Amino acid sequence: MAAELGVKKSTFTRWVTLSNRSIKQDDVPSSFGESTRVRQLEKENARVKAENSFLKKAAGYFAQMQK
Repeated sequence: MAAELGVKKSTFTRWVTLSNRSIKQDDVPSSFGESTRVRQLEKENARVKAENSFLKKAAGYFAQMQK
């Protein structure tokens, strides 16, 4: 791989070592199923935030109507 990139093997090894240090094991999903679940939860979170925003606006509207 180092030869393909046109760098010394020692340079490539150092890059890999530094890269591995910067990636924490907990940050990487351990399986395909886990990463799929993360995407599903992110979609659900976005939906819940949108619903919450709508409900806040509706509550403000109805509060104005009672005045």
